[in-house]
Amino acid sequence: MSFRLGFVAAVAAVVAAILPARAEIIPAAQMARGMYIPPQQCAAMPYAVWVVVGDKGYCVRYYLSTTGGEGQQPVVFLQGDRMGRFAFRDGTFEKTDPSQDINTEVLQRMADNFSKLAQGPAIYLGRPGVEGSSGFHGHRKTWLELYVVNMALDAIKRKHGYAGFHLMGQSGGGSLVGGLLYLRDDIGCAVPGAGLLARLDSGGRPEKHPLLQYFDPVQLVGRIAQRRGLRVIVITDPQDRTVRWQYQSTFADQLNRAGGRVEQYWVQAVDDNRHGVVIYTAHAMARCVRGETGEQIRAALAELQQRHVAAAEDRRRRRAAGAPPPQS
Repeated sequence: MSFRLGFVAAVAAVVAAILPARAEIIPAAQMARGMYIPPQQCAAMPYAVWVVVGDKGYCVRYYLSTTGGEGQQPVVFLQGDRMGRFAFRDGTFEKTDPSQDINTEVLQRMADNFSKLAQGPAIYLGRPGVEGSSGFHGHRKTWLELYVVNMALDAIKRKHGYAGFHLMGQSGGGSLVGGLLYLRDDIGCAVPGAGLLARLDSGGRPEKHPLLQYFDPVQLVGRIAQRRGLRVIVITDPQDRTVRWQYQSTFADQLNRAGGRVEQYWVQAVDDNRHGVVIYTAHAMARCVRGETGEQIRAALAELQQRHVAAAEDRRRRRAAGAPPPQS
């Protein structure tokens, strides 16, 4: 396959400039084909930046919140992969039904929650091809995606006058966090959760163009270990069925051996695949930003896990008994 991004231009109505508080539904069917946003339209959006990588332009959307406070080093969150597996042979996704549609109001609420936890600014950063950003999600976890996200952070930094960032991510977003640590020297706390941080047996990507090859964070630990002031916290469920714990522990071990500052905490996710660790990642990030010790973070995550698992078990019992959920 040649270096063809396969974008479609007929998405203007979906990604039109809107007020930040207004909800927007981004259909999975459009994201699956790739999304293009013209630079003029991108410039009219209050929270979007235009970057160029590989002679292609990308409009990267982000959802900023200062609900929890102002500051010069926001927490940035990168979500996991969307729409299931990607078939390279025919360029299609496993799942593109309406259940995968994205409501931008949900993304903004997540940014608000992260801001409250960290008691400072927080950004939900849209990955290329999804969540309002242009691009093609089939290129996820490649050097192309990594460079687009990295340049978007540079543009956001200039636009808002930030000094740097704290990074956290879930699954595929956690992998991007690992790659960004190789490229950036302005990161304080980095918390990848359930990420593919070492490509132990997943093979390469069947593409010839260098930008469309996968990056492998574990191969980059030499430079990451040299980042002064960086604290890395890896969040792992040992029973994760989507990304096995070895992919994360190998990265943590190699980074530690290279002289990096890294911690790994073991938690229990409550979804069927034991993969969703965002709640733990967010709380670990908030405590890292506040400068808490490893012992404090470990104890806090243990207490959070007890409550989180108990609440999930209560929800399951209620569903099994046909009872309504408890009133919040």
